[in-house]
Amino acid sequence: MQKSELRHLRIKRALQSEKIHTKQGGKITMTTEQKTFIENKGILEAFLTYLKMNNIKALLYFPPFPDIFKRNIDSIMQKRTHNVINEFQKKYNFDILDLTYDKGFSDELFCDWSHLNAEGANLATEKINC
Repeated sequence: MQKSELRHLRIKRALQSEKIHTKQGGKITMTTEQKTFIENKGILEAFLTYLKMNNIKALLYFPPFPDIFKRNIDSIMQKRTHNVINEFQKKYNFDILDLTYDKGFSDELFCDWSHLNAEGANLATEKINC
């Protein structure tokens, strides 16, 4: 089986297992955001499977974000993401470094709404290396 066929099969299985459809005009459909979430979930699981098969310990890293980003995170999507991560962590036994809400990253350490400037990148690197 080729890579594209495996990817298609993983996505198809994930779509069948998810119950996140919306009703539009009497039809049950999925939003683009829901499809992307499911596809990304399949990609992450395939990657974690590869690492586990090759005895490589994974570290899942969530970078810090400025306050404006944190105030505007979709709480439902964030909860769904954390649920998937917790499910996968039990299955694949990886470490997590979550700096999303780390108080050490003030807005001055960002060059825009999501990217660290040089000083912020140095601080994140220090935390990763601990």
